[in-house]
Amino acid sequence: MLLFKCLFILFFFTLKYRLNLLSRSLQSSSETSNSEVYRQFRSVYSQKKVVVDEDSSLAWTIYDAGPREITSPLIFLPPASGTADIFFHQVWTLAQQGYRLISLSYPVYWTIRDFVQGFLKVLDHLLLDRVHVFGASLGGFLAQKVAEATIHCPRIESIILCNSFADTAVFNRSESAIL
Repeated sequence: MLLFKCLFILFFFTLKYRLNLLSRSLQSSSETSNSEVYRQFRSVYSQKKVVVDEDSSLAWTIYDAGPREITSPLIFLPPASGTADIFFHQVWTLAQQGYRLISLSYPVYWTIRDFVQGFLKVLDHLLLDRVHVFGASLGGFLAQKVAEATIHCPRIESIILCNSFADTAVFNRSESAIL
């Protein structure tokens, strides 16, 4: 029931955020970074960089909010053009209600296998056995791939997808790839 309430609140704020974007279609990033909520978010939750691979240039950016004793948090994975702080409204609001949320920006991995291994190393670094994942676009695709790769030893409890895709075969077709 608690997860359902969290998901409903997350859906509400995602919808509210989308409607705000539509009504302010030309909103600049400087307006967002100057907003009061964003300033409060950044003053309370510090950005951490974590390197879990042998290649030290592969740093994950992490915002970890809420009670640390919660070992099954909701993790946000942004789209390709987003960063961990695009979920600041959701993290700020839900953390104040007692939920643990982690928003991640992932480094560039050249294979899905490498991403999955890196993600699992981040979970190990944060001492998390099982997590819930909210993935937007590419983040949703990657969340599905982690769930698929760990099917025999599940690390992902649930996945919430937003504007995601399940298959990349369409990108192999030249007439579609251009679009």
